[in-house]
Amino acid sequence: MSIDPRNWPKEFVIGVLLLRIFAFTGVDRPTNRVRFP
Repeated sequence: MSIDPRNWPKEFVIGVLLLRIFAFTGVDRPTNRVRFP
């Protein structure tokens, strides 16, 4: 596994970004107390 983000799969990067966005904004999440790493 490479630490360089440029070598990561696009699906993985998009998934992480979406999780971060939903975690910070709490859109459509009644339980926005849940924290994602």
